[in-house]
Amino acid sequence: MGLVLGRVTVEQPKYTVVSSGANYEVREYPPAVVAEVKYEGAAYGKNQSDPFRTLAKYIGVFGNPENESKSKPESGEKIAMTAPVITETSDPTSDKVDGEKIAMTAPVITADSSSGSKKESIMQFVLPEKYTMENAPKPKDSRVSIKELPARKLGVIKFSGNTTEELTAQKEKALREALEEAGLTVTGTPTLARYNPPFVPWFLKTNEVFLPVE
Repeated sequence: MGLVLGRVTVEQPKYTVVSSGANYEVREYPPAVVAEVKYEGAAYGKNQSDPFRTLAKYIGVFGNPENESKSKPESGEKIAMTAPVITETSDPTSDKVDGEKIAMTAPVITADSSSGSKKESIMQFVLPEKYTMENAPKPKDSRVSIKELPARKLGVIKFSGNTTEELTAQKEKALREALEEAGLTVTGTPTLARYNPPFVPWFLKTNEVFLPVE
């Protein structure tokens, strides 16, 4: 019932709030381990269900986990869902993530590239805190890879509703302006974090846009 009412009851990454303003926070996040899938197309595209299902199968949402674990070599290790899920879209001709126009762990995070003829997106599930690069179960599906996110300092704005491209772009702009007014330097591209499943009513959904700062 809590899921339907918009409550986020799964594990979320820990962070420390170092400063805040009228409509934003600056947070410090420790390193985290994620499972990710790359796919062709924009983060807002209708093809997001395939990478989501691929990651969900890795952690065991739909049955036996599709992973190899030392503790459970025969059946695979079931991994708890967390929030957020993260998605980004990058320019495939560059190793630089080219911008997140914001699009589930909780949140889901998305980024869109504005350059190049093709767009390549990345969807990530943040693994529970107990996992490291050394003990995270190995994916059976070659499309899934395990990666460590470094410690990071992020400006964050929270909002509700469905994460349309227009709405998330508005929130990113508002966050960027607030951070710059506070004298903070934005050092990278935006990310969208979504904390709720699609069936949660739009007015109960929690979303956030992240911008790295220094």
